[in-house]
Amino acid sequence: AIHHLCFTKDSARIISADTDQMIRAHEVKTGKLIHEWNLPNAGLRDRIRGFALDGTGKRLVVIVDTGDIHAFSVLTGKLELSMRTKQVPESVAHHPRGPSQIAYSRDGRWLVCGGSNGSVSLWDSQDLTFHFRLSGHTHRITAVDYHPDGFHVLSSSADGTLMLWDLREKKLAETLRGHVGHVMNAVFSSDGEQIISCGHDGVVALWPTSYPSAKLERNGGERIHTWIEFIPDTRKFLLACSGGVIEQWDAGTGMREQSWNVHRFGVVGVAI
Repeated sequence: AIHHLCFTKDSARIISADTDQMIRAHEVKTGKLIHEWNLPNAGLRDRIRGFALDGTGKRLVVIVDTGDIHAFSVLTGKLELSMRTKQVPESVAHHPRGPSQIAYSRDGRWLVCGGSNGSVSLWDSQDLTFHFRLSGHTHRITAVDYHPDGFHVLSSSADGTLMLWDLREKKLAETLRGHVGHVMNAVFSSDGEQIISCGHDGVVALWPTSYPSAKLERNGGERIHTWIEFIPDTRKFLLACSGGVIEQWDAGTGMREQSWNVHRFGVVGVAI
């Protein structure tokens, strides 16, 4: 089963991660397999938890259950860097059970990881040097996203909350409460002015970034929502649901515009 996927910056390739511990790059036009990456020293526990492309689209960073972080060249398929997070001193141990989500800053300088222990950690993307961690969630983090200003990070968690972090002050700026049960995904809009989230409760929550307490709710129906993503430079978003359904919504009107029943089982991710 495919658990993660994304397009390269030029939209010419699609990269996917499978439960067989393999990462593959295919050409979009022909479907041809271009690269196939094996995780270094992969064991039975090395399930891929997430990956992200840098701003240039030339480097792919992958995190696995054991806490290892690997950086691959998208152009050559070669392993460039590898880091075991247990090498970090115990006094700043950030993800003892391994990170679960990852995102690049818009300029590609930094990586933020969300951990299964509920913490957020910041890394230098060039050499995978650990910088600091922030704690606040009481359950695993399900998604992280960087604000376009480069100074704020958003995290969502299975504890039912979203948290907005100030990286300059190294502190929690705001806790957003709007879901009952797991929050499955949360992202900023392209301009950073809005936050949108979805969860097991069937609610789509929309917050203005400048005034997070002014939350709007969009009734997403009775299905469990597994993924949400703004369509770039619009107020529309795609919503992935249980039962193999993908929907397009207008965040402004709260109206569902299109629906595609394209998969046999639940959709776990969408790439735009």
